[in-house]
Amino acid sequence: LANSVAGGSPILELEISTVRAHWMVLTGSPAEAAVKIQQILDQRELLPEHTLAEVEYVAALALHELERNDEALDAAVHAEKVFIGHGSRRRALAARNLIDSIKGL
Repeated sequence: LANSVAGGSPILELEISTVRAHWMVLTGSPAEAAVKIQQILDQRELLPEHTLAEVEYVAALALHELERNDEALDAAVHAEKVFIGHGSRRRALAARNLIDSIKGL
């Protein structure tokens, strides 16, 4: 809401939407989160690579909760690769933990 009043950039709006989607996953609404994430991914060309990796990580969380594990695994693996490439070891580790969870390790 504050962003719409203050007038933020499209990238900022997508970042805020990503945070909202992550919150939806954390509060037990993965189906709603998956819809919101898809709306963000439909505009992926606007996002820097590291932000897109964060979106894919949240997508993987939601999809895993929905037991759409093939899609979740693809998103988590890509996010991990980008995080590694950008030197974000903690985010890469979070993605790796999610990958292991999806694989049932």
